[in-house]
Amino acid sequence: MVTSEELIREILLQSRTQPHGREGGWITIRIPGVSDHDLSLYIEEANKRGLLTVTEVDSFDASHSEWKIRDITASGLQFLQETNPS
Repeated sequence: MVTSEELIREILLQSRTQPHGREGGWITIRIPGVSDHDLSLYIEEANKRGLLTVTEVDSFDASHSEWKIRDITASGLQFLQETNPS
């Protein structure tokens, strides 16, 4: 079972490789086995912790608000250093 900290770390790792977004300004995250809805909730949590810069996007197609990543923050980069499993 993957913990929420591990999922947030994976989101940050993927965000770091796509600075400032490449798909229409958003950073696209894909984690096998994690639904788009759950992924959006983890992105929102990372934003609340100051690890990401995000935008809330409402859509008629989605039953929930989506949180889209614009960039990783300095705090997010620090989090990755501090949680490096070396």
